[in-house]
Amino acid sequence: MRNTLSYIVLVLIIGFQSTQAQDNFIIPPSVKTIDYANRELTFSEVTMNGKKTTYLEVEKGETIKMKTRIRSTKDGDYCPGCIVQVYWGINGFTSTCAKSFGGYSFSKKKSKHTFQAPMKDGIYYITMGGSLEFSCKNNIDRPRCESEYAFAVIKVGNPDPEQNITVVKEKRDTSVFLKTKVTKPGSFGELDKVEWFFKGEKLAFDNQQEIPVTEFGTYTATWSNCLTRVSASIDYTTNEEDTPASVGVAEDFSDEVIDRNTGMAEDLGPNATAEEPDPSDSTDIAVLLENYDTFVLKDLIFDLDRATIKPEAQKVLNQLSQIMKDQPSMVILLEGHTAIGNARQNKKLSERRVASTKKYLVNQGVSKRNIQTKGWGQEKPLIVTRDITKGRINRRVEIQILAR
Repeated sequence: MRNTLSYIVLVLIIGFQSTQAQDNFIIPPSVKTIDYANRELTFSEVTMNGKKTTYLEVEKGETIKMKTRIRSTKDGDYCPGCIVQVYWGINGFTSTCAKSFGGYSFSKKKSKHTFQAPMKDGIYYITMGGSLEFSCKNNIDRPRCESEYAFAVIKVGNPDPEQNITVVKEKRDTSVFLKTKVTKPGSFGELDKVEWFFKGEKLAFDNQQEIPVTEFGTYTATWSNCLTRVSASIDYTTNEEDTPASVGVAEDFSDEVIDRNTGMAEDLGPNATAEEPDPSDSTDIAVLLENYDTFVLKDLIFDLDRATIKPEAQKVLNQLSQIMKDQPSMVILLEGHTAIGNARQNKKLSERRVASTKKYLVNQGVSKRNIQTKGWGQEKPLIVTRDITKGRINRRVEIQILAR
């Protein structure tokens, strides 16, 4: 009989520990000290429903009668004349003001609170909060959210610890969007905050469950609340058939080209009048060198997020290298540019593009002393758009003649 009882107790202990591990929650110690406004607030002698414990399992809506002792001691010199209020409860659900006092310390004080357990399965921390006002103005948002402010915890019902969100692609006409939703929030309450990341960099789409796809790469959606967070990613690559969506800006310049000399937008609509051929439209390097000190190598266009010299660019670079070898006094500046996207990464990408261009010219026999480089990233686009197809012309290298 004794062995049977021991076995049952062991099973109960293992099961209890397993439940905690699954939900991954923390049971506070019997005496918990919390720092607030240079005061050390100590919670002790916690009882819940007559049990001296900091952990309690209850059913949804069950009445919880809770008591604790609180003591404050000095931890610093912040705001010595302040009137301090101490609150405790469940953030966003229930709260009580335990004491309002001036200074830094008070001896142990009894505090009690009766409330109904939440009507949703989950893990709920009993936490401390505070304010520096003149009276106890109770509010359910006073208790802190984070578990480090907890001095007790309750488990309501049988919560499912699994967290899961989805991120899916949706095509509309020629645009692509990403949508996210929560399928299982886990044991720690509703996930109410949404953040989006592209290649690890945060995007400006807070609390939006749907965003446009603006570039190829990895997108990550993160749902969170004050206690937990969960993320899911989706890769959008150049192998996709869909075209990323165009993102509207304050003024939509997606169909306009920026004049690099005036900074004004020139309308290239159907009513534009024909003019004499512009030498800058030429792909012949000799013609460009004769007419301009700065020009774009039109055939030197890079693939998205790449710095590799494409075969069609080799012809024009071979022509440029031959002219520079024939004119050894010529010094040029290669300026790299990218499409609109992640500013920091695009700066590095533009530097890689001019570096690969310089390397190709040097391999053709041009002195590296005659080639300078500068990467601008996305600072100087020819066309302001997030459309992948239209923005292709921004992925370029320009040449500036520094000496002939």
